[in-house]
Amino acid sequence: LHCESNGNEENVIKAHRVILSASSSYFEAMFGNDFNENKNKIVKFHSISYNILKALVSFIYTGKIEINQVNVQELLAAADMLQLNEVVEGCSMYLCRELHASNALGILRFAEAHSCKELADSANSFINSHFPEVAEQELDVFSDLIWEGVLTNAQYLEHFSKNYIFLFHCQETLIQSM
Repeated sequence: LHCESNGNEENVIKAHRVILSASSSYFEAMFGNDFNENKNKIVKFHSISYNILKALVSFIYTGKIEINQVNVQELLAAADMLQLNEVVEGCSMYLCRELHASNALGILRFAEAHSCKELADSANSFINSHFPEVAEQELDVFSDLIWEGVLTNAQYLEHFSKNYIFLFHCQETLIQSM
């Protein structure tokens, strides 16, 4: 099996269909059914970069993967797509350890986009317990969330009522941006 990533024939990853199928229900469905990928020698992955796909195939064979600040988001997204739950969990744990006032809302949105409930819960908890710092760091994001109507949840409204000066500033920013 040759996994071709991003249409570059030089970026070929050799792997065994049976091993990929045994490790992931995504590959099991791809190779166990009457899809074109099951018949073709080359499987193209256009939405996964070569380095990420190579790391994930290596993980399937070795059980080891390097998760770092540079690759964590792309790795989690690809692992989520390929249904490699151990990698998704590892990336989620990494992001939980990296939660900070400057990235908590971004991590929350990312977690929700990839249905990572524990990561979303951790980000929510972090936001709740560090609300003033998060609000100060990510004022523009909060303004966007208010504008989009996302911040109607009671837990955030409670924080806003405690931090009415911040709420006034957000409203003022919204009015100015209209």
